[in-house]
Amino acid sequence: MKQLFKKEKTRIFIFLSIIFLSVQAFSSNAQCTEAWEDFDTHRNVTYANVDGVFTENAANPAANYINSSATCGKYERSTIQYDGIVGAATVGNGDYYRDRRKVFKMDVYSAYAGMEVKITLANNTQSQLAYPTGRHSEYTALTTKVNQWETVTFAWLVNPDAALAGDLVNQVVIQFAGNTTASKTIYFDNFVSEYLITWDDFDYVRNATYTSMDGTLSTVTNPASSLVNSSTKCARYIRNAAAQNDMIVASCTNIGQADNYKNGNYVIKMAVYSPVSGLPVKLFLNKSSVTATQAYPAGRHSFYTSTTTKTNQWEVLTFVYGGQPDATVTGVDQFALQFAPNTSTGTTVYFDELVAVLTKPAATSAITGPATACKNQNGVVYTVVNVTGATYNWSVPAGATIVSGIGTNAITVNYGANPVSGSVAVRRSNEISCTSDWTALNVTIGTLTPTVDAGAPITKCNYINFIPLTGTVGGAGVTTGIWSSPTGGTFTDATNLKASYTPSQTDRTNGSVTLTLTTTGTCNAASATVNLTLTACTGLTISIPSNKYCAGNTFTATYSSTETYNAGNVFLVQLSNAAGAFTNATNIGTLTSSASTGQIACTMPAAPTPGALYRIRIVATSPSTISPDNGFDISLGYVANPDWYTTNYNILVGETTILRNQTSGSVRCGWVLGDGALPETPVSCLQSVSYTTPGTKKVSVIAYDQYGCSATGSEQNINVFSCNPVIPANAYIVTGTQDAAVIPNDAAVWVKGGAVYTVKNSRQYVYVSAGGSVKMGQFGSVRAVYLEPFASFDGGTGSTSGAIVYDPNAGVLANPSPNLYLLPCSSLTLATDITTDIQNQGAAAIDVVVYPNPTNGNFSIKSTNTVVYEVTVVNGLGQTEVHTGEHISTDMKGLLVLKINTDKGTTVRRISVTE
Repeated sequence: MKQLFKKEKTRIFIFLSIIFLSVQAFSSNAQCTEAWEDFDTHRNVTYANVDGVFTENAANPAANYINSSATCGKYERSTIQYDGIVGAATVGNGDYYRDRRKVFKMDVYSAYAGMEVKITLANNTQSQLAYPTGRHSEYTALTTKVNQWETVTFAWLVNPDAALAGDLVNQVVIQFAGNTTASKTIYFDNFVSEYLITWDDFDYVRNATYTSMDGTLSTVTNPASSLVNSSTKCARYIRNAAAQNDMIVASCTNIGQADNYKNGNYVIKMAVYSPVSGLPVKLFLNKSSVTATQAYPAGRHSFYTSTTTKTNQWEVLTFVYGGQPDATVTGVDQFALQFAPNTSTGTTVYFDELVAVLTKPAATSAITGPATACKNQNGVVYTVVNVTGATYNWSVPAGATIVSGIGTNAITVNYGANPVSGSVAVRRSNEISCTSDWTALNVTIGTLTPTVDAGAPITKCNYINFIPLTGTVGGAGVTTGIWSSPTGGTFTDATNLKASYTPSQTDRTNGSVTLTLTTTGTCNAASATVNLTLTACTGLTISIPSNKYCAGNTFTATYSSTETYNAGNVFLVQLSNAAGAFTNATNIGTLTSSASTGQIACTMPAAPTPGALYRIRIVATSPSTISPDNGFDISLGYVANPDWYTTNYNILVGETTILRNQTSGSVRCGWVLGDGALPETPVSCLQSVSYTTPGTKKVSVIAYDQYGCSATGSEQNINVFSCNPVIPANAYIVTGTQDAAVIPNDAAVWVKGGAVYTVKNSRQYVYVSAGGSVKMGQFGSVRAVYLEPFASFDGGTGSTSGAIVYDPNAGVLANPSPNLYLLPCSSLTLATDITTDIQNQGAAAIDVVVYPNPTNGNFSIKSTNTVVYEVTVVNGLGQTEVHTGEHISTDMKGLLVLKINTDKGTTVRRISVTE
């Protein structure tokens, strides 16, 4: 045999026969992979002519989370210098591997660290010639563990024969410890290829061109090569501390369709070496021709976020879709990368291996179509929701044939003379032929003899509406039935076997009607009829317009009678109890009249017992007459005003609180949650909710009962605080030992490092820096306490010696209060203090008076010899309102700060707004 490798000696090879036409895609962490060999269910390799000793299906020597398979391959390497595994393979296009659109991975259990594993893609005919002819590309990986499983990823090494076309590759060669004479035992398993798109690896594949950056970007030597990132080179970026929105912008030739990232078909990953954990990273996908000339959000198709979790270690970040600033963008060709956006840090970050990983497509939607079929039934349609760019592979039961729609999301099936029950199944493939799991619909082959019964003959008074029907259907292939009337009468639901029928005027005139019930389903239909006789009843009768009501509903009842009534007669419309009996009936409408026909305005009770068996009748007083009931059951619902609460009225962004509606009888609830709520439209009466934005959220609930009736609960406030709080500009600052009660209710207080503050007033917001301490006085209360790491909190009234220090590393502080917030993710910062130059306000301070103070929210500004231009109102949460004019009204409460701009300068006043 001629040489396959440079400096290769004659030897015996292990031969593989790898047929990729049958390789199945499977999911590894939701990534789209193709299995070559896993020694379990994916056996696409045939072995022969072994240099060493090869054992298939050997016992896993040390199953763990990396490789938990029961079996694997065991290879005892010979002492031949170029001992290897050679196989014929239908690889597809080898250029995919060279261009890093596909990457080889393998689980290896090695006898020593640093062993090279090498893969060569070649053409089996041309490779018989001297090296490098016929050798398309080579890939290498190094082991890092001894007698432990690890997953190695192969890096492109070289293209020996650049002239060899990728579609001519039909040979794969694997070497363990090539170019050595080591006699070692190696276990291997889960040999796969993974789809990805490499944007930049700073070593071999450089598809990104960096066009602008605020900081300093360099290609440097890997600062700490590891199993996570063993590359030789990587990027180093020194962030520009002066640029709050520091950004790296790069053009990239192979981003592809941006919607694939937004929809989750592609996932962006990047290796990062950060000096701190918790560093946010943000990536935009842009169209360069738009971003070059137009401001945000134009041209920014979508953005993705991630956060570091390690300090001075390589880790692989996975980016999560965060939003779409400009939904009109197509043709994305640029990405923009931000480290610690919206900050002023000058940190240095290393990054590498910026790739897009193709994910396994999600299974299709549920299959729509009949779950029963009959022999010789043709034209049966099955569909799933279409996904743009997808193709579909369908399977049907034995004896059935797909006659149209192959490859699409909708097929038409003919069932033959002898079909068998089975599954209609479908899976979808994306543009690179990665395939989802199967979605199936079980189909039963039914009979051709459905049964139907429309019920016994019915006799009713001709004034009755909503006459109950009692149909039944049966037989395989029958789904339900449908009622029909020849005269235009109406059904509450013609497809409900227990529907109610309201006769037409023709029915009432004729005195009868024949109703038909016909089966529906996939097999032959059958019909049955029932005769309805309408008699001319005498005496007092009542008719109502509906069979569904809620508490407090109003409606008009119509009555007629063959009786003659006296002057002063009173008609009473009465409601039965929930069981349909008129014991202790409730009067819901009255009319004083002697007329034998008429209408009466009625109102349902405000708080009835809910039920579906109510009836209504009418009673006359002179002469005394009682009508039959209305002739059909009535549902009457009632929901009391919802009494609801939440487990925590003060939460952080991203923190969960539980909303609970305590009203009995509620079967579902609709919540009005305010902006930033997740989920946006919950329907559970016991609902877990979090928010993505801070602020005061006005929350209420609408409770529904089983009859569709509803009631709305009172509105309550949930305060959502940022995990990165900014201390309000009007905060009182404590620098020593402070327990003075002069700091008023609703104030913000900043306790600096080394200071001690005792809370003695109510509803305060307290911010405690590292080294500071806060304790609760006897009558003190807080809306929230924010602790930096190594600040302390004392919930009692004793000395600070009882305080507990918040140590985020030791984890010694449990939350003693729902209003206590620990801040491992940030540090406290002070907003611009609009009071800093109050002593220099000059004439503006002398000429301006605010009154009344305190106030209930309405106040005026009196200015002498000066003109007031604008007034900015700031509350304890840092929220602002801007007003013009001298008379001001605000909904804010507590201690407010007024920044008053005049023609003589700016002055600041404090005002107290009562609850």
